[in-house]
Amino acid sequence: MMNSKAEELRRFTDWKGGENMQMLAKIMGGVLVALCLWYLLLLMKNNRNKL
Repeated sequence: MMNSKAEELRRFTDWKGGENMQMLAKIMGGVLVALCLWYLLLLMKNNRNKL
């Protein structure tokens, strides 16, 4: 039973995935970078106010 389920899942991800997963990874990466930059900007603003 487990093998057939795993096979089903793999087939589904193969059909669904590939390009879609790459797109998702790019989008997630972009979001993470944007959040990091935004956070750094906030830190810089706070530091300027303190100085």
